Amino acid sequence: MSRASYLLVVVVPLAVAACGGSSPKPEPAKPPAHTTADFVPLCQRIFARKQTCADDYLPMLLDVRVELDKPPGIGDEVKAKGRDAVLAIAHTELASDTEPAKVTALCEGAAKQVSQGPPERADQLLDQAGRCDAAADCKAFSSCVVVIDRGFIAAGDHHDAQP
Repeated sequence: MSRASYLLVVVVPLAVAACGGSSPKPEPAKPPAHTTADFVPLCQRIFARKQTCADDYLPMLLDVRVELDKPPGIGDEVKAKGRDAVLAIAHTELASDTEPAKVTALCEGAAKQVSQGPPERADQLLDQAGRCDAAADCKAFSSCVVVIDRGFIAAGDHHDAQP
């Protein structure tokens, strides 16, 4: 191989590669699909719908709480008082928890918490909550939203109602 051929075949490609050559530039990170400003109104709608759909929602939520034993002893409480009695208490608590001022404070706090996490998590949560919000009936809404609640309950967040 002649010296010129060697330069063209080996050295020049190595030099180009070392300098960056024509390699594509990395794509900029995609901005999140949602902002925390999207979160509060959606959260408020979810809470309102939980109240409207309480007859379907609360039994499903109770099942999740018993399964996860959160709060601790909830299963024993259901055995001691009966499911209907615990659900009656849950209806009263939900009515109190869905007062507008409480919902706004909870949703704003949740939005702050979500904004401090990874943007992908916020997008995932908002997408799921949006699907729940769009559910046609209370049974479909409740089945959807307890999946979200399960994550918050399992994580130890006592506010199960973040959308």
